[in-house]
Amino acid sequence: MAVNFKKRVAGKTTKLAGKSLDAEPQVAAESETPLVEAYLEGNLYKIPLSAISADPNQPRKTFDEATLNELATSIAKQGVLQPIIIRKNDSGELDTEFILIAGERRFRASKIAGLEQIPALFSKGDPEEIALIENLQRDDLKPIEEAEAYQRVIESHKYTHEQLSEVVGKSRTTISELLTLIALPDSVKEQCRTLDTPKSVLLEIAKRKDPEEMIYLYEKVKNENLTVSKIRQLTRPRPTRRVREADQRALEKIIESKRLVHKLRKANLSAEAKERLRVEVEGLMETVKALLAG
Repeated sequence: MAVNFKKRVAGKTTKLAGKSLDAEPQVAAESETPLVEAYLEGNLYKIPLSAISADPNQPRKTFDEATLNELATSIAKQGVLQPIIIRKNDSGELDTEFILIAGERRFRASKIAGLEQIPALFSKGDPEEIALIENLQRDDLKPIEEAEAYQRVIESHKYTHEQLSEVVGKSRTTISELLTLIALPDSVKEQCRTLDTPKSVLLEIAKRKDPEEMIYLYEKVKNENLTVSKIRQLTRPRPTRRVREADQRALEKIIESKRLVHKLRKANLSAEAKERLRVEVEGLMETVKALLAG
């Protein structure tokens, strides 16, 4: 969205905001109806915080209290350096004139800092796409939050994975792979929102079909800090043991020796030959035991 900071709303005032960021907001009489239509796409305004509601479909669900307070302290001293993005409340589900599209941390921190107004860009663009793109630029976005944001946009816009990849600028395979996290059990998803579980580990767990196995593996990851290779070792099917070539030869020798027993009965063996035969038979018995044990 191209933003023109030189635009001004001419000849109109609203109950909510002034015409530009560098001017004090002009407040109409209490009886006047807010003229939200007066706001122009891409313009920058000062908007009362009380006139904005957070988006209930915001991809991000959790906010770190400590970092939020740090941002509030910074805003109290320096002000809000990056505007939030807002849109007109068309749904009527919320009782404010505007709904937040992007910048909820700044919005929340400004409230903590005690601000009454906040700089905001007015947008008529697709709110879910804008919120998604802005959130994807965050370093602390959890993999499950990203996956759920993709899923929400796909469902609301009927996008294919290919179409969504064009919107967010990521490959289709990356999006398809991340969407497999939607199959994780709810209990695992909730923990993923607050714990820094690597995306590669979650993707490996999501390959399992059994929810109970997914939960078991995730608990193992938490308690034992398992890597992807360790998870694969746990879940890799155990191959059936093949008879080795050496074992096959030994088996043939055993079968052959059984046929020779009849000939030994007719033989007149010396004491030395009998002793040698005893040693060989005992060795043969050990070989048989080893084969049966395997």
